[in-house]
Amino acid sequence: MNKKKIIIIVLSSLFIIFMIRNLIWYLNFNKYENYISNEYELYVKSYGKTLNGYSYTIKQPEFYSFTGNFAINNNADISIIIWPELFMKGDMRIGMELVDAENNHGYRFYVDKELNYMVDKKNNFTEEEITQIQNLLDKKKEEIGKMYRLAKKEWDLK
Repeated sequence: MNKKKIIIIVLSSLFIIFMIRNLIWYLNFNKYENYISNEYELYVKSYGKTLNGYSYTIKQPEFYSFTGNFAINNNADISIIIWPELFMKGDMRIGMELVDAENNHGYRFYVDKELNYMVDKKNNFTEEEITQIQNLLDKKKEEIGKMYRLAKKEWDLK
């Protein structure tokens, strides 16, 4: 084969890969549209609404990212962030942000589906901090559970 033909094949292959990746991104991005009703306002990079003292937000994946999220917070000291898998299939990752008002400190960490602290390489805390997080989870368990149920109902999550 001559060089010109090889270059055309390589460039064509790269173009096809680029188009397939864009198609996958677009299809995943569009899945979030199903959850954005007229009740949601467009913010800068997300959609949101406030209902009964809770803020709900939907962040679609940015261009060339496959990760979007749903979030609920009580506008005080608890936020729950849910990252669905690609195309909203399968498992989801759940993160939480809790503020310890007494110590004026906040924690961001992952939890399992039962909303228990999850050991994860991204949860890089000392044993003392883990104990504090678990104490906060216990202290705020009822409110956290209520918010998680509201989020699951709002976005029909399993």
